[in-house]
Amino acid sequence: MKWAFTFNNHSSRPILVLAYGHTLSHVTRALVVSEELCRRGHKVIFAGDGRELQHAARKGFEVKRILEIPGDVLFGRIRKRSLKFVRTDELQGLVEADLAIVGAVKPKWVLSDGRVSARLSTQIAKVPHVAIVNVSSTHHRREPYVPILKRFPESPLGERLRALNLWLEMRLFDAAVSAFPTVARRYGMNASVTATNCLEGNELTLLPDLPEFMPSRGLPAGHHYVGPMVPYLDVPDPPWWPRVQALKKAGHRLLYLTLGSTGAAELLGNLLEARIKGAPERPSGLEMSSSDRPAYKPFSKDSYAEGSWIVVASTGGQKVPWGGSDRVFVADYLNADKVLETADLVVCHGGNGTIYQALCHGVPILGIPAIPDQEYNMRRVEALGCGRRVKPSDISVWRRFLEKLPKEAHAVGKELAYRAARERKRSASRAADLMEKVLEAGGSTGTEGCRDRSPASPPCSRGQKKCEKSP
Repeated sequence: MKWAFTFNNHSSRPILVLAYGHTLSHVTRALVVSEELCRRGHKVIFAGDGRELQHAARKGFEVKRILEIPGDVLFGRIRKRSLKFVRTDELQGLVEADLAIVGAVKPKWVLSDGRVSARLSTQIAKVPHVAIVNVSSTHHRREPYVPILKRFPESPLGERLRALNLWLEMRLFDAAVSAFPTVARRYGMNASVTATNCLEGNELTLLPDLPEFMPSRGLPAGHHYVGPMVPYLDVPDPPWWPRVQALKKAGHRLLYLTLGSTGAAELLGNLLEARIKGAPERPSGLEMSSSDRPAYKPFSKDSYAEGSWIVVASTGGQKVPWGGSDRVFVADYLNADKVLETADLVVCHGGNGTIYQALCHGVPILGIPAIPDQEYNMRRVEALGCGRRVKPSDISVWRRFLEKLPKEAHAVGKELAYRAARERKRSASRAADLMEKVLEAGGSTGTEGCRDRSPASPPCSRGQKKCEKSP
């Protein structure tokens, strides 16, 4: 099959965003740069499937529904440590959906985040492609997903061992997921897209990271660190927020608990139950008046059992088996930045969005990862001295961590927090600048020679209005 779309009137055509709609971060990162592009006069259309695309629709963007791998299917495989995260028939269906939407929308370029088929389908359609992807999900990451050593020595031998570790795990991953070369051959394409590099861009790759948190190696000129692309969510305060502020002012410590949009709802419910064990429960269906509320003791180092902690939890829209407590406050979505301004600790699944928010506010992190990406992130958190990683089953461990937090937790350094906050504010404009340079160059950064290179090949050198949202 031969596909090639020829589009004229370049400036009036929209940007097509292919975002994995079952994960909040893939949608909100795309939204961060899309809103900036909109302010510069570009028209942006989203396409995908999943509940998190509601955030794009609420911002006024047109959202077109196309085929996507369901979140429970994809993350179910990942949680089971299955290397084969996508089947050949599934990838074929995604590519066909991409080609259909590209033919219908006729975009001047495609921006993807988490769409595993985007790099291959845009090569087939010959449409410029920009991708948002963390360094950890590229073949230029410096740290392995499955390290053969707990810590590599800082020496030439250590670097060689690290490089060998990376080479082996990438080769194994690519060999296990044969869907990409199989589908590419069906369209007469070279097998340059693999499981390891499928989330990267053809013309431009935007890395929403800090180099010290996500170090890289052999980074080509077409890959750019743009800073954490974490939105400042405009979420109304829940009705219980004044109560939280009053408890915090009275001397209680605030634990912000969130497992994001990919966390297991059962785990969140269990953590809440374990956290407030022994705390006075709120009568079901009743609101306690100020005179009915128990007296709360001020914070002391040994007062965990006395209930000195209060919990503010966001569920990401998941249904959580939780009966309620006067010290636990739950909402689907929260203004995390507002909560983190007064939080003493973040308990999370180890997702990039929450980690970067915590870094920006200098709040230590306790991570309970459930998938390899989250485990990778939490190893980096530990390497920076910004928190600790525990297994989901080690509830007693994280309870002890809470008890010892005043003595042992390492808060994020002021310099790192300042840099994270600064780079976060600059990320949208920096990403939009880079994308417009691609457009001005006619959809090229001199990367055509790189399209057919495999991850094992040496990296080659790459070069580098008024708001109009779609109706």
